[in-house]
Amino acid sequence: MKYIDKFKRIYKDWWMSNLDVDFYTKTEPRHLIANSSRYLSEVFHKRNFIVNDKQQYFGNKETFKYLSMNFWDNDVPFRRLLENDEKVIVQAGLHPITDSTYPIYDTKRWFFDLFLEPNIVRKMRNGTLVLLLYQGWEAENFEDELYSKVKSDKYKTYYHMFKDVLDQYKLPKSSMIILSSNLFGNDHEDYGVNVIYDNIMEWNSLHRGIAESYARKMLKETGHDFRSINMDYSVDEYLESIKNNEKRICRLSRTKHQQRDWMLYLIKQNNWLDRSLVEQKFFNRNHIDNDTYTHKTAIDFCSSNWNYNDNEEYKYLADNFKNIDKNTTQELEARVPMIASDYETHPKFKPDTIHSNLPIPYDVYNKSVFSWVSTSLPDRTDMVFLNQSTFNPILFYHPIVWLSNPRTVEYFKKCGYKSYDWLFESEDKADKAEIFSHRLLHNLHDINKVMNMSNDELYNRIKDNKDTLVHNRNLLIRCKSIDRIITQIYEMIYETEI
Repeated sequence: MKYIDKFKRIYKDWWMSNLDVDFYTKTEPRHLIANSSRYLSEVFHKRNFIVNDKQQYFGNKETFKYLSMNFWDNDVPFRRLLENDEKVIVQAGLHPITDSTYPIYDTKRWFFDLFLEPNIVRKMRNGTLVLLLYQGWEAENFEDELYSKVKSDKYKTYYHMFKDVLDQYKLPKSSMIILSSNLFGNDHEDYGVNVIYDNIMEWNSLHRGIAESYARKMLKETGHDFRSINMDYSVDEYLESIKNNEKRICRLSRTKHQQRDWMLYLIKQNNWLDRSLVEQKFFNRNHIDNDTYTHKTAIDFCSSNWNYNDNEEYKYLADNFKNIDKNTTQELEARVPMIASDYETHPKFKPDTIHSNLPIPYDVYNKSVFSWVSTSLPDRTDMVFLNQSTFNPILFYHPIVWLSNPRTVEYFKKCGYKSYDWLFESEDKADKAEIFSHRLLHNLHDINKVMNMSNDELYNRIKDNKDTLVHNRNLLIRCKSIDRIITQIYEMIYETEI
């Protein structure tokens, strides 16, 4: 069966719906466990694939054509369907409640045990209701036993809790599907639970980049288009911009994280700040001043691997960690927030209204050469999460150097993308390093080399590899993750018939 036929069958057979109430823990402080989600509703609507109100689109050509001829709003309140045999997929956003007393058990008792009322259970048992749990903005490791070990949780892992829900309520496996962005999950064993692991933020980058009402509002008020996709932007335009760009590094961060503070500190410490476009809303100097573990592991690595005292090429790397400049950390703390985009300096632009997942105005990519990207939790070794920080630069042909989870590049290539080792020679070493400071050192080594390249050398290096940049952009715009996800949903829903 062709993919388009699977897409059509789901579209025709099933109503789409979402939670009608939010679910929180009952003890203080209360934590959000689950709320409404519209992932499939949006995937099954033509308007979400149209680019900037033009006759341009992204995604699968066949599905776009089909939706153009057959689209209707099939999103209905699921409770209307509880008393009949109409098929409905109920979408819910699932949030890890790591600060709760018992994170996994509390998810079970304050969401599943409340949501699974008799009529819902009946429809799940007879195959007319599927619960789709969306965790695309997260990359939780459902195999992680840390929660149970630290907090004496009833359940060993999230997997065990999910399986217990199916067993307790006598639900078929096909009645519940979990959607996660943790690509590392594809290596996990089968726990008897349907989990799809894929690049969900690939779709999110494209969809949010074209459809946000806020962008339209700002266009009307300021005359600036904040939407991030310019389908007509060519690789030759990017190459031409390199010749005139004073900035090389593009470093963007809107959320708090210690590892991102390290990136800003090192940009400043290596005198790259004037040659960088930096967006950073927060900086905590204690993340650097008091991080003895990163200091020690970095020095130890330099000593054991590079004999840095006898090699000036590597000595500067160790110096970044041997002597933390507290004047620099104090200066940076006082200097944030830093804004990278000219658009965001407009008087009517209110940075505090911008959610971290909204697109950053595209002018930052036009005015810089490459992106130093931090994924959401780069210190974690139990996940691979390609977020919007990865996909946004690809739209504008930026080569990427990652400060990310181990095996990020490996999974990036498994998804069909091409790496950037032709510019960042330590890419593979960083990707295999288990310790955060080691990945950071490999990043610094590569960035230093690029920052010391002449304009001609850098231009020619990128020009000679422009096919990679075009390939990655075209693959992103094609957004094959949707095809893979819909295919797996089809197989999971109809598994009793296959």
